[in-house]
Amino acid sequence: MINTYQSSVAPPPVPPRLHSSHQGVHPVLIPTPMLPQGTSRNLLRFLVALVLLNLLMSILGFLYLYKNGKQQEQQVWYFFLHILQEGMQTSSLVAGPQSSAQKQDSYQITKRVSHRVFARMVFLTPTMPLKPQFSALKWDIEHSRYSHPHINYYNRSWLTIEEPGDYLVYSRVTFSKAHATVPLTTQVKWRKSTQDKESVIIMQAFCFTSGTSLCTATTEDVIKLEKGNQLSVWTEDISLVRYDETATAFGLYNLWE
Repeated sequence: MINTYQSSVAPPPVPPRLHSSHQGVHPVLIPTPMLPQGTSRNLLRFLVALVLLNLLMSILGFLYLYKNGKQQEQQVWYFFLHILQEGMQTSSLVAGPQSSAQKQDSYQITKRVSHRVFARMVFLTPTMPLKPQFSALKWDIEHSRYSHPHINYYNRSWLTIEEPGDYLVYSRVTFSKAHATVPLTTQVKWRKSTQDKESVIIMQAFCFTSGTSLCTATTEDVIKLEKGNQLSVWTEDISLVRYDETATAFGLYNLWE
C-alpha cells in the first residue's frame, strides 16, 4: 500500500464538472429544442387575424339579417357555412343569394301587377247634337283602355265585371253650361247582371254653374263587385256634357293584393 500522504508524486487532475459556469448549463438528458422567436410571432399574428375575421363575419351577418328580415335567416346561416368552408370565395357567395332573392321578389311583384284589373273609359263624342234627356253615357271603345277579359262592355253603356273584388271606382263629368231648371247631376248605377233590368245608384255627384260656365262633378268610392255585376254612368242632360277625354272620364281599379 502506497502512502500518498508522504509521496512526492503529484495528485491526478480533477475531472471537469457537468455544470460549468463558463460553458453554461448542460442538461443531462436529451436537450429540448427551443422554437425560434420569429415562429412564435407568426403564430400569434395568425391567431389574432383569425379572431378578427370571426368578429367581422359576425358583424356582417347581423347586418345582413337585419336588412333582409327573418325570412332570409336560413340563407344567412347557409352563407356563413360556405364562408367557413371556402375562405376567400366570400364575395361570390354573397352575390349568389342576394341576386336570387332580388329576382324572386321582382317576379312576385310582376305577378301581382299582372293580376290587377283596371279600366279607364272615355265616352263617345256624338256626331250630331243630342236631345236634352236623362240618359246613360256611351263608351268610346276604340279609345278606352280596360283589362279584357276581366272587364267587358255591354250594350255600349254598361261595363261587366268578370273578376270579383274590391274596386276603386271614380267618375268625372264636365258640363259645358248650366241646366235651365234642375241642378247638374251625375250618377254611377249598378245592377247585378244583364238579366236584372233594375239598377241601383251607388255613387252620385252634383255641381252648380250659371250661364255658360264649366262645371265638373267628381265622385269616387271603394265598391265590392261580384262576377257579372255591371256599372254605368248617367247624367241629367247628356246634351250638356263636354265629351273631351281630359274633362269627362270613368275608371275603376281592383284593389286585390
